Formats: sequence, C-alpha cells, structure tokens
Amino acid sequence: MREKSRFDLDVPPSIPGGRIRSLVWRSDDLFDPIGGERVIRLGGEQSKPPFGPYAYAFDRAIGCPGGCHVAMYTSRQTTGLILGPQRSQRQINRHYYYASGYEYPVALGRLTDGRELVAHCPEKYARIEIELIDSGQRLTNREPATFDFFHSRLEFSPDGRYLLSAGWFWHPWDAVHVYDVSAALSDPRSLDTAGTMRSRSVAAELASATFSDDDTLIISTVPESERLDDPEHDPNALGPLELASWSMSASEWKTRTQLQVPAGGLMAAGSSHVVSFH
Repeated sequence: MREKSRFDLDVPPSIPGGRIRSLVWRSDDLFDPIGGERVIRLGGEQSKPPFGPYAYAFDRAIGCPGGCHVAMYTSRQTTGLILGPQRSQRQINRHYYYASGYEYPVALGRLTDGRELVAHCPEKYARIEIELIDSGQRLTNREPATFDFFHSRLEFSPDGRYLLSAGWFWHPWDAVHVYDVSAALSDPRSLDTAGTMRSRSVAAELASATFSDDDTLIISTVPESERLDDPEHDPNALGPLELASWSMSASEWKTRTQLQVPAGGLMAAGSSHVVSFH
C-alpha cells in the first residue's frame, strides 16, 4: 500500500476558529506563527492561539526542516523575525534598496550534521550571508566583493546541499543562481559569483524556480521575454515559456515542456509534481 503523504486531502476542507494568517509545517502539524502560534492537527483539532497576532505587519512565514524555527517577514519590506524554541526571538533585516520591489531574501535549512542555518542578505542586496539560526554566528565572513545581483526567493534544497537564489539583475531581468553550501562554508567568496549552475543554460527570463528533491531544480520562464541569442549560450538553452527540470549532479536538463500559458510561481508537491500559481 502506498504510504500517505501530507498532500493526500483526506482532512477537513476548512479550519474553523478564526482567521489563519500563515501556515508552516511543524512535524505533522500545521502551525500559524503570525496569527498567534496556533497549532492545527491533521485530524481537525487545534489549540487555542496562546498569543495574539503580531502588531507588525508580517505577511509571510517559512519553517526550518526540523520544525524548531520559523522565520516571519513582510515580503516587500525590510524586517523579519526568527522564532525559536521557547519563543526565543531574533530580529533580522535586509537592505532598503528597492526592497518594495521584490521578495524578501531569506531561507532556512539544515546541514547533514544537524546544524540549522538561515541564509539572508542582512547588509547588502547583492551579498548572501549564511548564519547559525540560533546564535546568529556568521559562517561566511569575507572581504567585500563587486557583485551586482539582487538576491531574492532564497531556498535550500531539501538536504541542505544547495542554496537557490531566484533574483534579478538591474534591467530588470530575473535569473537563477544556485550555490553549493559546503563550498560556500569553505570559501564564502563563491557566494559572490553566479553559482554552480551554468548560466548559459537559460536563454530566457526566469519566472520561478524551486527544488522538487535533493538533486532536481524546477524552472519556468516568462512568455514575453525574447530569447537571448548569445553565441556563448548552450544550443539547448531554455527558452521563453518553458517548464523544465534540471539535474544538479549531471548539469543537464532532465525534462522540458513548452507551455501554452505562463506557469507563474512554483511549489513542489513531492518529487514528481509541481503546483503553479499565475
């Protein structure tokens, strides 16, 4: 018998008892940190929120793989908050420059040795820092570098090996960079590059990207961009209005589909499905 997953919709279709302001997974329970830290179990029962909603206008929440920490932030502003066990709190911030124009860059992940990490851009829009989530100890100290890329939509791969940045260059032109986390911890200067994925493999503007498993990156491109006919691009580079999966280990496209309508934002649903939001 197939093991049930959290995507099997055999739970009540609605959650009674007030407005839900955010949802993240905490083990097999749903958790609403922004709306007062209510816990909703898949059987339908839920705890009464022990606290009132935050006065600050947080509108996004993400959880760490172990379920111990949650990051809350406002998508087009500069302030976030990390909530840990026993309600320990740590404020985080990002650079103000064009902050109202793109998604707050922050992601939570976990290394194979169990250490939980936060990746964000606390001082400059073009500079990713990786820190221990509890203490804030920075693991990527380095000299300033000239690298002009607006990091956004950060995401760790499920195993914590890779870090995705679906950001943009000044034009604006959305693009995707992927970094090897172990390499970045050994040589933080690697975060001031275009990353490990061949930049010439995508010849159209990025719409969205997400990891579907430890090795597979799903990418969609926008319809209205012109294909970049750069002679340095790979002959099989991804073009406009495509949905494709990229193998990080093999550095090649696994599957590609020419779309009829834009895919928009992407959310992986297991290793073989993706949900699109346009």
